[in-house]
Amino acid sequence: MPSTRGSVLLKLLEPAKRELDELMEQDGEKHSRKAVFNQRFEQAMEVLRTLREPPLASNAISEVSRVRARVGDRLSALFAGAG
Repeated sequence: MPSTRGSVLLKLLEPAKRELDELMEQDGEKHSRKAVFNQRFEQAMEVLRTLREPPLASNAISEVSRVRARVGDRLSALFAGAG
């Protein structure tokens, strides 16, 4: 059943993959999906860091960063396999 699970996951992530693909060539230069994903993630984290209500604890932001690193690597591998 693992191939079925991967297939469903790829279908769910297809819109995100398309968006990343569009952003890969946004400024006329070619960027990897992982680089675009990391850039977008950092932008989102910066917004979270600067929110005033409610303030996020720095350990929560660190945990989100650790999880993002693990998930980002897995998604990169999944997208790379999808072509």
